Amino acid sequence: MYRRSGDIGGGWPGTYNDVKAGILASANYNSSVFDLAKSVLVGHYAGGHLALLAGGAIEQLKGVIGLAAITDIE
Repeated sequence: MYRRSGDIGGGWPGTYNDVKAGILASANYNSSVFDLAKSVLVGHYAGGHLALLAGGAIEQLKGVIGLAAITDIE
């Protein structure tokens, strides 16, 4: 679960930090089941944007797929 825009602490960078923390906590909780080096992060639309951002920060991931990700933000 992550904070969305409009939630206290949501938006940038709170939502992004929540996504990264969730991925790392899952891997740390049971690394024999969730091995980052064998994992591909997938997200759609805004989730794809978050997946690409988090995947760029978590180098251990095998890959990242952004489906219809929002990538041209000004």
